[in-house]
Amino acid sequence: MRLVQVEYLDHTVGQLNGVEVGQWISREDAAKLQPAHVWQVGWIVHDADDVLVLAPAVLADEETVGRPDVIVRSCVISIIDLA
Repeated sequence: MRLVQVEYLDHTVGQLNGVEVGQWISREDAAKLQPAHVWQVGWIVHDADDVLVLAPAVLADEETVGRPDVIVRSCVISIIDLA
């Protein structure tokens, strides 16, 4: 598996002026929400045209991964190989 740093926009986290917002906000504030700009390090578990699955933890057997994230490919800004 490739160990990488991925820079992407996380559209699942709404931020207002750089601060993550809670579940209840005004419509005016909701209209101003922006995705979070994220840098994440991990191993590529699956690489497809539409998604990238990245796991920050891998057991020694390399068959079991921890806390994998699905990143929409159109949100990826860059991928840097680390190893």
